Amino acid sequence: MAMPPPVDTSTNRHVSPDGRTIVEMTSDFHPADAHQIRELRFPRVIDAASGATVLDLTRRATSFALRWEDDGALMLISKGSPFPGPEADALKVMIAIAAGRFATSADGWSPRPLGDAQAHVEALVERTERSTRALAAARARPTVGARLVLAAKAAGWLALLGTTVWVIGWL
Repeated sequence: MAMPPPVDTSTNRHVSPDGRTIVEMTSDFHPADAHQIRELRFPRVIDAASGATVLDLTRRATSFALRWEDDGALMLISKGSPFPGPEADALKVMIAIAAGRFATSADGWSPRPLGDAQAHVEALVERTERSTRALAAARARPTVGARLVLAAKAAGWLALLGTTVWVIGWL
């Protein structure tokens, strides 16, 4: 007897209340975040009528939450990036398949044609991720005061080492 194929539990499928939009949320955990396991969720938005992918963010590092609006529109809300450092401002994306439009919080909610969603949202997410990485890198660099403290400690250790070598040589 043939075994059924394994069930992929890492993808959750959500259908809008009006049935026009399907969202597949791929889940993952960031391996560097072991002390605080945080589920990362990456959406792929599909037009249910045509089966066409409207927006695919499954290869990004930014996690998203989803919420259905009363009119059947989809709201995607960025939940941050796995890069260390301060969280960037949340990016919100509203997708209305029925109206053929999308809008983002970064653009002041100006409606745009649905066909531009992938390129436009990818660029906004990339900018957010780049900004978060830059903030994390700036935070990781030691300040001038920290460098002076490290230099003083190193000088102290070198002086102690020199004194120890002099005493051993004198004996």
